[in-house]
Amino acid sequence: MRFFLILKIVLFQYFCFSELDILAQDQLLNQHPQIRNQAVNAIAIDAQNNKWIGTAQGLIKLEKETFQLFDPGIQSDSYTESSISCIQLAKNFPTTQTIWLGTYRSAILRMDSTGKFNYFDFSNLGNFLVTSLTEDKDGKIWAGTAGKGILTVDLLNGKSYYSTQNSKILSNRVFAIHADRFGDKWIGTSKGLCRIRDNEKWESFKIDGQITSIKEFQNSLWIIAVDDEGSKIWKYENFENWIELPVPSSLKYTRVMDFDINTYGNSAFVSNQVAVLANGNPTTYGKNQGFQSNSGLCIKFDNQGIIWIGTEGAGLFHTPFTSTVLPKKAPKTLDDLFSTDSIDSFLEIPVPLRIGFNRGSSELLITSEPELERVAQLLQKFPNLKLRLVGHTDNIGDPDKNLALSERRAIAVKGYLVQQKQVSADRITCLGYGGQRPVADNSQEHTRRLNRRVELILHK
Repeated sequence: MRFFLILKIVLFQYFCFSELDILAQDQLLNQHPQIRNQAVNAIAIDAQNNKWIGTAQGLIKLEKETFQLFDPGIQSDSYTESSISCIQLAKNFPTTQTIWLGTYRSAILRMDSTGKFNYFDFSNLGNFLVTSLTEDKDGKIWAGTAGKGILTVDLLNGKSYYSTQNSKILSNRVFAIHADRFGDKWIGTSKGLCRIRDNEKWESFKIDGQITSIKEFQNSLWIIAVDDEGSKIWKYENFENWIELPVPSSLKYTRVMDFDINTYGNSAFVSNQVAVLANGNPTTYGKNQGFQSNSGLCIKFDNQGIIWIGTEGAGLFHTPFTSTVLPKKAPKTLDDLFSTDSIDSFLEIPVPLRIGFNRGSSELLITSEPELERVAQLLQKFPNLKLRLVGHTDNIGDPDKNLALSERRAIAVKGYLVQQKQVSADRITCLGYGGQRPVADNSQEHTRRLNRRVELILHK
């Protein structure tokens, strides 16, 4: 089993890091006392802010102060499988508590709400590490592997796989995989980035290097690419144009293994150090700041803005308090956007609209009209800016229905602005996230209602 962990590190980190200058810090990273001296390969955060941690000993759930270990204990002819290499919370997780897991040895696991594991065995292809997981809009699971291409699991139609022998995938070494909201699958390999549409149409992109991480944020795709010169960040803006973005200087010549972006556009990166980028200001954590590892593997913001970092052999680390940073005068209402002297500082910042809908419906209440009138005036004031409308719900009810409802509500706002206020439809895009991005506690109604919202985001 240790061999496959080493294989993962060798595949990802083929050159040594050099010691870099560390920025002065006022805070130190904390090491989790119960998850030390072991590999932490994956981190997932659910809507209740529970942390699901994939380790060499199994799956760990951190719920406030409690610690629970789920050991798959999958028996084979020659070994017992407990190691978890990657995690994907099912899209219907809030109601089903279903989690998909990758392993070190040629298998995908499915854990239900009772902690029972189902085993999807691919050992007929050989022994290999499952590196990454994603779920497409149809509920099909896609898995990247270290050497065997892509595996798929469909509960209705069974298993399949894609390799260089039966598809146009660029390489059988897949480090990252992501299913976007349109249904396309993005595959980060040792030889670059490719995409598959409709399960058969392949396309490759001219981005040099090995793709170590892929994320989707604010209607754009973000990737980390690593070549002989170090790490690069690429953004596929509005799924139309590729833009190269600057890497935090402390990580530029290292191999960035993973990154994450929170609701406010703050980003966090991990390699042999941790770098947090907020409003263009970098904060770096190295050994002097408590990050006692030369090999960070994964990184994740939780719902309170605390950053969690998994490492190879040194366990789990986290920031002691929130790392979310907003502009000094972050907009809270439309009035803030009207009164600012520098609208550029408020771009890409979500502002909740004071509007309402009939319960379970996308029909706007008549009381919403004054706020929407203000939105139209805002777009007139800034004619060169575009608008992104993002719908959200709480976690009550069917997740798929909530996802659809959140998008319909955003579309309803767009429809009003286009039809009633003659705003150009080309200036407005709509997204829906259902209950996936709460801003408040869902356990009580007086805070849960804050999660039922449509946000306005200005951008260029």
